[in-house]
Formats: sequence, C-alpha cells, structure tokens
Amino acid sequence: MIKADKIIYSKRKTISLSVDKDGRVIVRAPLKCSDRRINEALSDSESWIKKQLKKYGESRLITDRYSVEDGGKILLLGDEFEIRFADIKSADVKGKTIFLPENKNLQEQLKTLFKKIAVGYFTERTEYFSSLTGLVPSSVKVTSAKTRWGSCNVEKRINYSLSLVMCPLNVIDYVIVHELCHIKHMNHSPLFWSEVEKIIPDYRERRKWLRDNQYISDLI
Repeated sequence: MIKADKIIYSKRKTISLSVDKDGRVIVRAPLKCSDRRINEALSDSESWIKKQLKKYGESRLITDRYSVEDGGKILLLGDEFEIRFADIKSADVKGKTIFLPENKNLQEQLKTLFKKIAVGYFTERTEYFSSLTGLVPSSVKVTSAKTRWGSCNVEKRINYSLSLVMCPLNVIDYVIVHELCHIKHMNHSPLFWSEVEKIIPDYRERRKWLRDNQYISDLI
C-alpha cells in the first residue's frame, strides 16, 4: 500500500495528493481529517501515484548521468557536452567541451557561461518570432526561475528560465512563441492556443516534452 511521506494539514475542505520533485508522496488534508480518510485517498489514487513515482525514477536515472565535475556531462541547447577542468580564468566552450576553471565555484562559473549563451540565443530567436507574429516584447531577460520555463507580464516583459538553455532547440522555440503569444492573450484560452498553433503546429508534443523532462531544471 502507498504510504504518505508527508501530510500537511490546513483549513481546506478536500484531500489533495502530489509527488514532489524528490519523489515524496505529499498529502494535503483538512485539519481534522482522519487517518482512515487519508489512507482511502491514497488507495484510490494508487495507480496514479505509482505512475508519478515511475516517472520520478526514470528522471533520476537520467539526471544521474549529468554532473558538474571533471569528465562529467551536462546538457546545452539539447546536446550533451563534456566538462573539463582547465587552467583558465573563466568558463569557456569549444566544440562539444565545456572548460571550467579549476578550484573556483564551478556551479556559478557554469551558470555565468550558460547565461551568456542563453541571453544571446533567446534574444535572437525572440526577435525572429517577433518578426513572424508582429508581437514585440518590451524586454527580454534570463532569470534563475525554477518553477517556470518562461513568463510574460502585462507590461510585455518576457523572462526565460536559465534552465531552458539546456532544452532542445525546438522546445526552446515553443517556449519563446508561447510567451510572445501572451502579449496578445494574457491567459490560456482557446484563442491563445490557436495563436501558438499558427507558429508551432506540434506545440502539444513540445509542451509534453517539457512536462516529462522537468528534472532538467535541477541540473544547474
């Protein structure tokens, strides 16, 4: 039987179940909810929970392939790059190898390099799709956001997550078009998705890729 790793009681009326990014089964329940009700909810959702745990296990196997160390591997623009330590002042990339200065904050060095690449690439692709759609943002920034791949506010400011720079090129394009379309529709209405589909006909597949590979945001 599925067991809860954590139970959070609050002033809510219903029971909610989730599996977090660490593979823990989380139950959110009303203040006076009995153990019996919680166990029934877990039992009723057993197949769904097992499916989520399987996805977590698969993503962990993939994540374990990547590490920021000498000889390790990391993703960049959808491709695998090898990491090598070198006697240099700042991170650099040549061919399919990323060189990091030894004895320095490796994560920060890698993030600095990735942000430089992301800013250039995301800006270029945003300008390209802006020319196709006529939708022009007031600014484009790359942030350290972990919960979203991208965002667009009412002031037409678009933010992209740094983690997005590790995704395949076609997935990056989908996120860019998605955020540009929010300039016209600040919602996820049928009109919004119709606008996205005009440019990315297979957006559903690319969107699914992001859902199935959320683990990427934990690599850096």
